[in-house]
Amino acid sequence: MGEPLIQKEVPEDAPITETSVTLFRLGEACNNRCPMCTNSGLPEAFFFDEAELLRRVGFVHARGLRRVVITGGEPTIHPGFWSVVARLGELGMSWDINTHGRRFAEPEFTARAMREGLQRAIVSLHGHEEQVSRIMSGISAKGHDETIRGIEQLLGQGAAVIINLVVSEWTAATLPEFVAWCAERFGAPAHGGPRYAIKFAFPSLLSKGESWAPIRIRLSDTAASLERLPEVADEAGIELMFESFPNCVLGESGAKNVGRLGFGETHYLDDVTGDALYSIAWLEARDAVYARACQLCEAFEACPGVSARYVELFGTDELKPFLSGPIPWWFGA
Repeated sequence: MGEPLIQKEVPEDAPITETSVTLFRLGEACNNRCPMCTNSGLPEAFFFDEAELLRRVGFVHARGLRRVVITGGEPTIHPGFWSVVARLGELGMSWDINTHGRRFAEPEFTARAMREGLQRAIVSLHGHEEQVSRIMSGISAKGHDETIRGIEQLLGQGAAVIINLVVSEWTAATLPEFVAWCAERFGAPAHGGPRYAIKFAFPSLLSKGESWAPIRIRLSDTAASLERLPEVADEAGIELMFESFPNCVLGESGAKNVGRLGFGETHYLDDVTGDALYSIAWLEARDAVYARACQLCEAFEACPGVSARYVELFGTDELKPFLSGPIPWWFGA
């Protein structure tokens, strides 16, 4: 537990190019009550009025960004949501969304979003079993149903969808069952259903929800489940994505973790001030640590590592570097 840890050195700034994408938070207000929420919980980040959000749109546009991923809290409940979308359209900017999906259960809401330029949505569904979903998202049976119908509406109206599940003690051993349920409910792309992806996110221990016991799981708790995943996903034709899973845990040196980059996000607009842009690669490197031996791993450059808090709780014994040969004698124990 006391072994030295290492971090990657990543530049704080990232150039803004024609393909750059920034996260754009409308505030942290939400009508779900997820106990493991990854937001800051800062009062000053809770709500911004419409005028301030429109100012922020102008700011990121002036900096050269032409695509944003709108996020929250839950962005669709903000009273200025459609005004922000309209301003993005006026400036010729594209937009995607991170959402719990409940408003999209309304066909006309989804239709309007599609008319106004929505292309891609990451929708959080943290369990296919209703009781698990309700606990994880702090919602009623109605809220669970709305999320499912929201995904159906988005897929049915042509949006590209990533279904996001934060792994917990209730789902760590049943990830293939979640994929199979999605294939049955939303359709299997390999058998004529709509195309979509499923992202499994290992829980963050760096936010206001980090102390919630059901997400304080070990990476190894998912091992058997991860081993069964490819067969189920391949049969259904569903693309799998991962967030915050070290490559050695996934069992593949070439596995790609998307982190906060589900839609290729490169930048993060300061939640509180709205007048500074940070490199997401820098933010993720700042929060990630590695065992000393990890620097010899074939997957080191691609690997997301783990949080220092995770190491405090569980150590680094689960991290097994992919090595092309024996550890050099000069590296030491």
